[in-house]
Amino acid sequence: MKLDSITLSSVISEVKEKIVPGKIVDVYQLSKYEILLVLKNNKSFAKLFFSVRPDRMAFFLSDSPLPSENFTSLFFNQLKNWVQGSMLLDIEHYQFDRIIKLVIRPYNKFGEPKEYQLIIEFMGKHSNIVLIDEQNIIKAALKQVGSEVNRYREVKAGIPYVYPPKQDKSNPLTISRQDFLGMLSDSKNSADPEYLWQFFLQNFIGLGVKSSKEIVAVMNLPLQQRLDQITEDMWPDLWNNFSELRQKIIDNELSPQALIDKESNKIIDYSLLCPVSEQQNIMTLPFEETSPCLEFIFKRLTEEDKKENLYHAINKVLKKNIKKLAEKERFFRGEKEIENCEEYKRRVN
Repeated sequence: MKLDSITLSSVISEVKEKIVPGKIVDVYQLSKYEILLVLKNNKSFAKLFFSVRPDRMAFFLSDSPLPSENFTSLFFNQLKNWVQGSMLLDIEHYQFDRIIKLVIRPYNKFGEPKEYQLIIEFMGKHSNIVLIDEQNIIKAALKQVGSEVNRYREVKAGIPYVYPPKQDKSNPLTISRQDFLGMLSDSKNSADPEYLWQFFLQNFIGLGVKSSKEIVAVMNLPLQQRLDQITEDMWPDLWNNFSELRQKIIDNELSPQALIDKESNKIIDYSLLCPVSEQQNIMTLPFEETSPCLEFIFKRLTEEDKKENLYHAINKVLKKNIKKLAEKERFFRGEKEIENCEEYKRRVN
């Protein structure tokens, strides 16, 4: 399960609409990579879930029951100590990258109010959760990163926080018409990229392969639309279509859908713009909001993992016992042959 910035932007809009500002009344760590914040705003409650598991990143408002127990860790104890009882003042999308900032005001009975930031970096195997104070000093981090691992960017308590290296890409929500047309001109004069979806992927921050292809599909163009086949007189229409689409992203007017294989009933992916899949026999399940769609997929994938793990565990036990029984069978067959041998000797003598 992958997250791009279009997905994060949509969930941020839902969180802001429903629960920000809100009080963080409880904190849970569900596994090594999963955190759940319980929020209260007036009389309404909400549960904000995020996972930085490399192969299953997630961020959504959850409707699941509260867990009965916590996954204990040093990071959880630190996070709970500093965050529980605080106010979630705002949630920010950092430069449309896959980085989210929760602006938090810790409970402070005396002195000047402080503002912390809980920064969630959805960066695949480099994903992390970092809490920093008003001086930009790291208070706690899910994964500590020393200079021996990353010379450019250490991540550990007591040192200033540094954002991940900035990509040489543009923000699709703020780019001007002039810059967009300039990108098209530069790309057309080079051999790379070859296809239009690759143009979006290589030039705009926060977009993945899936979302880049969906942007092309929303424009009613074929996925194999070559960039060199788009003439200059077509560029204004391309900009207008792109501009309309990004306004829908800003207004969170998207169409969340889960993509399910009809034969196996397994989750394939999800879509917020326009389903694009190379597989056949795809069933789409629409949702009114992004969070329920993401939670549905996350749960189904987790259940499939459990079934797969259970299958392998049972299969391992069965193979082990079959091997033992085979060894016993060989042993008893050997004894039988020895007994027959002794009887044969007596008869001969």
